[in-house]
Amino acid sequence: MKYIISVLTILCLLYSCRKEEITHKSISKVKTESRTIKKTLDSLNISILLDLSDRIGYSNQKENDLKHVVNIAEIFKNHVMNKKSILLEEHLQVFFEPDPHPDKTDDVVAELKFDITKNSTKETMTSIKKKYKEFIPQLYEWAKESPDTKNGADIWRFFKDNVTDYCIEEGHRNILIILTDGYLYHQGNILKKGKRTTRINQKLLNSTTLNRQDWKTIIDKNNMGILWEEGELKDLEILVLGIDKHDNKNPNAEDIIKYYWSNWFTEMGVQKFKIKRTGKPAHLKKVIHDFILDE
Repeated sequence: MKYIISVLTILCLLYSCRKEEITHKSISKVKTESRTIKKTLDSLNISILLDLSDRIGYSNQKENDLKHVVNIAEIFKNHVMNKKSILLEEHLQVFFEPDPHPDKTDDVVAELKFDITKNSTKETMTSIKKKYKEFIPQLYEWAKESPDTKNGADIWRFFKDNVTDYCIEEGHRNILIILTDGYLYHQGNILKKGKRTTRINQKLLNSTTLNRQDWKTIIDKNNMGILWEEGELKDLEILVLGIDKHDNKNPNAEDIIKYYWSNWFTEMGVQKFKIKRTGKPAHLKKVIHDFILDE
């Protein structure tokens, strides 16, 4: 009798352990599936900001910008077409500074604004790349003819007045991709407080203060940088493409521009950003792809 009781006790213990193991595996499975589902629920809200100042007059600038924009549109299109339709809530839109033709650009903006949901048709999704390839060149043609192009691009005020309202959607990965040479300047917006300013221009980069090897030490010591007293942008990821010193004589000009922008984004509270110098669109396509898809 004692033998039978011992056997039953052992069997009960084995069953209890097995049950606990199965339960543990089930919980782990649920947790794993939960993580997978959460990842698939990530929705993209991508905004593109085009710097249409006189930078577009440089050789191949229009062509390079167009290739970057088409690459972004293609990556977005592939993303929405490969995602389960029931999970779709994706956005793609374009902005520009300055406005090259206020009477006509609203129609272009409407054509290039995509709000993809489970009700969107396949035709709408497949038209994304085609429309960006078709309409973006028109913006550059208008910009070349516009006198406002020479006044600069007010990117600083775009951040101050528009980014929060235009580029951030709750429950999304909010990504802003800026095509610019990195010079911050607009004739109608020149502000200064101490060593902080709303400008990065040729004069600043060529100054004796920064045209030296210890420029980074000078910037930090004197609290130099972009003037920013606005709110934080923790829900925004930023990719900047096209930093270029152009004909500036300071050999460190590009590094200084990137340093100014990096400090600016850090002070904004931006959690993820990348700043790339000008380069071949074929090479930068991977940078764009990895940034958008977080790879």
